[in-house]
Amino acid sequence: MGYFGVVHFIANWTDESNAAEAQGFANMLNQGMAVLSLAGFGWLVVRFDSYTFFSSSVVAVLAIVCVLISLRIRTPKDAQ
Repeated sequence: MGYFGVVHFIANWTDESNAAEAQGFANMLNQGMAVLSLAGFGWLVVRFDSYTFFSSSVVAVLAIVCVLISLRIRTPKDAQ
């Protein structure tokens, strides 16, 4: 679902002339964040043990907030 969300976001916010380039860049950022998240999660597990799983919930809530802010700034093309 995250991949489709990114593709939909790029379709709404970029011109068609550079949408493919934006999707490639988004995939590169996604993979980089996956590496950093995995390393960070390991570091948190060492220090906070099972309480680390709350950090996943915090990140999910932040993602929801970002999506809602994005939708307030610019509505989807279908709604215009």
